[in-house]
Amino acid sequence: GYGPVLLAQAWEAAQTLIKEHDMQVTLINLPWLNTVDREWLGEMLDISTNVITLDNHYIQGGQGQMLAANIAALGREVRIVHKGLTEVPACGQNPDVLKAHGLDAKSLARDIHELVRG
Repeated sequence: GYGPVLLAQAWEAAQTLIKEHDMQVTLINLPWLNTVDREWLGEMLDISTNVITLDNHYIQGGQGQMLAANIAALGREVRIVHKGLTEVPACGQNPDVLKAHGLDAKSLARDIHELVRG
């Protein structure tokens, strides 16, 4: 993920997953939306079989898709799930909009737990 608003939600979700579900979580802040060091990415994939990307805008054309393309180029088999906007964003204050799109900490923790643990 990236950006102060969504990354803060991801941090809270990660803490919930670690403390309440005893999950191992690696949270990475990627400040560049259109590039990634493939060697570094390969090293990160050595520690996980699940990648959840968080875009604070539309998923289409976002950082998550860029990461998926690079993972595919590396020939790595991991499960990739993209979280972000798929429709016109709701209006309101940040907490309300994040919750409406399932991008608040509570929703992220729930969805990630379900994805990883079934």
